[in-house]
Amino acid sequence: MGRYDTSIERFEDAKKVLAGGVSSNFRYHTMPVPLAIERGEGAYLWDADGNRYIDFVLGNGPAFLGHSPQPVIEAVRASLDHGQAFTTVHKAEIDLARRLTEIIPCAERVRFDVSGTQVDQIALRLARAHTGRTKVVKFEGHYHGWADNIFASV
Repeated sequence: MGRYDTSIERFEDAKKVLAGGVSSNFRYHTMPVPLAIERGEGAYLWDADGNRYIDFVLGNGPAFLGHSPQPVIEAVRASLDHGQAFTTVHKAEIDLARRLTEIIPCAERVRFDVSGTQVDQIALRLARAHTGRTKVVKFEGHYHGWADNIFASV
């Protein structure tokens, strides 16, 4: 059995139901195929073939504390007893915003949003409004979200 046989099988299966066999264009160009990750713990990931990797991506941000950290698991479990997703103000949201403004000197207030793309768009609008400028600099070939004005050239 080869080092990536199960990942190859999963990729072939995924191509039947996922456009391009992946949920993100950035996963498509991994070699030899997009890896079929089974689990993560701390800074490591294991694929379906049992290969271990150091995860330098960490979910593009959400897993910056590592995978499956016990304090996060416990906090999520406790939170689930009160519901999953609210579209109105919640005490936990206020508490987190307050904590962030305490530890980030330049943050007077906080805005939470549902995706990095939306946050990037808010940041661009704020920067343009504050400076009066219309052009922004972005890193060529890097991912800045799915909006047309920041996705081009990735």
